[in-house]
Amino acid sequence: MGTREMRPGDVRACAKVFAESLNASRRSRGLVPRAFVAAEDSIGHLLATDPGGAFVAEEDGDVVGFAQAARRERLWVLGKLFVLPSAQEIGIGKRLLDLAVAYGSDLPAGCICSTPDPRALRSYGQLAGCELHPMLTATGVPRREGIADATGIRAGTSADLEFAAEVDREIRQGTHGPDFEYLLEHDCTLFIVNARGYAFAGESGPQIVAALDDEAAADLLRACLHSCKDGADVQIPRIGGGHQWALRVALEAGLVISPGGALVIRNNRAASAAYLPDNVFC
Repeated sequence: MGTREMRPGDVRACAKVFAESLNASRRSRGLVPRAFVAAEDSIGHLLATDPGGAFVAEEDGDVVGFAQAARRERLWVLGKLFVLPSAQEIGIGKRLLDLAVAYGSDLPAGCICSTPDPRALRSYGQLAGCELHPMLTATGVPRREGIADATGIRAGTSADLEFAAEVDREIRQGTHGPDFEYLLEHDCTLFIVNARGYAFAGESGPQIVAALDDEAAADLLRACLHSCKDGADVQIPRIGGGHQWALRVALEAGLVISPGGALVIRNNRAASAAYLPDNVFC
């Protein structure tokens, strides 16, 4: 069993590890397995932007685990760390995590969107300087009639990305940078509240909501939910105790609230600010 830097030819195998690992976790919690159709794209994106932060673990030439970390100005992000169920409990995850952490060891801030897996929570919660914040998840088909109108919202363009970057710096200590372009290229809609916040929405609801005040964040979240197709099954993956504004919107939309993963932070306000992270880019 060995580790090495990820190569472009590993992306498909890593996407398979990602899906098998997540679906094993879902089954253990009584949830239906999912098809993670965008996994290859997001893995390929992180490999392109941060090849120095991408690693795989191999056994007999087969990829059995991988980790991807990204550097975004002053912020280190752990985008993905997954190991096949059959290769867990033998130290592979720790070796991959150590490599990923070293990639951002000189940066002052950090962020991880953890799954609910107890092993992941234990590992991330013990990282130096990190705080582990439990999160809730909201899922279901939104009841449009229950969602208040979003006021002061306009469609954004690439010209708004520098403003979005400034909001990121205030909350996370680093912009999403190339991740913004990835979201736009993958048919996400950018919403803007002038001088107050931004959000990206995809087919399954909000990808990122980031604002300088709770009221603007709530309106941006409503705009994301209104933008979903009728009957779409949406998910707000991480809502913390400091995000009461998001819980109110989720409840007015008729979504089901349940325990989720965690947001792990170091030296930033992402867990308490008017901010809902993306699952991959945090």
